[in-house]
Amino acid sequence: MGADVWSVTSYKQLYRDGNDCERWNMLHPAEAAKVPYVTQTLKDAAGPFIAASDYMKVLPESLSKWVPGQLVSLGTDGFGRSENRTALRDFFEVDAKHIVLATLGALARENKIGIDVVKRAIQELGINPIRRIRQSARIGGLSSGNKNRSRVLFTTRHIKILEKEPRGD
Repeated sequence: MGADVWSVTSYKQLYRDGNDCERWNMLHPAEAAKVPYVTQTLKDAAGPFIAASDYMKVLPESLSKWVPGQLVSLGTDGFGRSENRTALRDFFEVDAKHIVLATLGALARENKIGIDVVKRAIQELGINPIRRIRQSARIGGLSSGNKNRSRVLFTTRHIKILEKEPRGD
């Protein structure tokens, strides 16, 4: 199975460009619509699109409406718990094996491969599907005397999109 790898230098700038295009289109309905850079760049690429980042997955997800296909975001939502980047990426499931699994899962959802391929990959890649993937943290109130506390769940899940860097099969 082949793949193209793209690099995103700034999710924020791509998001800003998408919003700028939408605003311009709204304010100039009689003129030709502007198309966001991410849409122009990926228009001929076959999906699904897997976005893996060492940042929170909300960053690539912010581009989803301009990506011309299924976007699966992987990111390090939560706090670092590892002594090195390799362990961190494994913990947050943004390493190579989880990127492969996310891709296979997306292809299975599109009925392009069978679920059996995904199940076999989980075994062959040594991924533990039972591992606890949510961690909770206690967040205190505004004053030190406030005994009311909220629970926040940090999800741990987890590749790249935009200057094309060709990869061999």
